[in-house]
Amino acid sequence: VLFTQLLVGVLASRWGSSSRRWSVSRQPDSIRKFSLDTSNLLGRIRGGASEDDEERYSRQVYTLGARAHGLIRSATVYVDGPSKSGLLYECVKNLALSGVGKIVIVTSDEEIDAAYHLSQLDDLGRTYIRGARADIGLDDDDTTSHDEILLEFLYRLNPSLKVEKVTREELCDGSGSSGILLCVDRPYDTQVRLNQLCRNQGFPFV
Repeated sequence: VLFTQLLVGVLASRWGSSSRRWSVSRQPDSIRKFSLDTSNLLGRIRGGASEDDEERYSRQVYTLGARAHGLIRSATVYVDGPSKSGLLYECVKNLALSGVGKIVIVTSDEEIDAAYHLSQLDDLGRTYIRGARADIGLDDDDTTSHDEILLEFLYRLNPSLKVEKVTREELCDGSGSSGILLCVDRPYDTQVRLNQLCRNQGFPFV
């Protein structure tokens, strides 16, 4: 819930404040249905929502309001981090379950990034990867890349989610559309460069 509220805060600061919140106990049934219908309409206009929104995100709509949910469903989040990182898996899992419309995994071949994250010491990451491989049905000797495992993990977690992968060079070239850039498990120098990139392209940086 806190992760979703943080995302709503970033989106609201960029595209306008959220509608007034109503507690579930205070919302009449007619208002609840209106909020859900409005949320679906907002999402479809922005290319995000589906007919399953009412069932899948009903409690979130009641809590955050239709406008906030519409912003989440239409959001694109670029995630720059090592594909073996447990923190990255935890972040993208929360984003996928919150109903974000699109997640773009940003990959990097830079040595400074590879040396910063020690995957052999990341127990959370290894647990997530073992679970994802088992869910997908991969054998121990399967050579599927960790990037592809992460993408399949996200798709299986939320089939309505749009998932893509780009290189950091493509992102720096300005080929990406507007969105939010989330930096996970990257060294300080990389964070500074990505922050400057976001300033130049008008991306919120987290």
